[in-house]
Amino acid sequence: MQAFLNLIGRIADATGLPPTRYVVVSGGHVDTVADRNLIVIGLDSSQPLLRQWEPYNSVHVTSTAVTTVPKLNLLQRLIQPFDPRAPYYRGSAVELARAYLGKPYSYISSFWSPLDANRIVVAIGATQGTALVELTNQMEEPEFAAKIQGDFFFSTDGKGEFYTSGRRKFVGRLPIWWKIQWLAGSFGLAAFACVICAIIIFAATIQRFATHRARRLLVRRLPSRAA
Repeated sequence: MQAFLNLIGRIADATGLPPTRYVVVSGGHVDTVADRNLIVIGLDSSQPLLRQWEPYNSVHVTSTAVTTVPKLNLLQRLIQPFDPRAPYYRGSAVELARAYLGKPYSYISSFWSPLDANRIVVAIGATQGTALVELTNQMEEPEFAAKIQGDFFFSTDGKGEFYTSGRRKFVGRLPIWWKIQWLAGSFGLAAFACVICAIIIFAATIQRFATHRARRLLVRRLPSRAA
């Protein structure tokens, strides 16, 4: 309850408006709010949704190991280094979790809702109640709060680091011309190179056509001159 009230206070402080349109439900009644963005708060040992949706986390922390999932496929790994929208720094949450393996910790994880593909889930969990409350208290510190980003944020012993998996999902549809503009804006250098290539191909095609046309006209005129 203390962590929940701290979080509500942070939302009001960040937006300047009182958070009044939220609904509080237990894990067993989450289906009644499936059409909403969800914030799941609790301990790993007592909040069933944290255990049930744990596979959606980009980082898995256990008492013996720290792993990152899901992994990017081969095509994504090849394209991502040239994608300016891709994260330039993945964060060091994994390294921090491994360094403090076995100690109490808290975390914030974000992923697309398993109940609605267009909604977001933010899971705020911990192994102990004190760690959970400490995390929500430290959100008031600007230096600490600035590190809360990416897919997964790990906090232990007063320290916090984030991790970004690099996976992205786009919601909604754009008209074709807006989509072209958006892609051109996102991949400026690639778009410029494509335009140059298109101009070269178009010019080469026109030149070949013009040469072929000139030869045909020349062949037609040669017999008349000979006569």
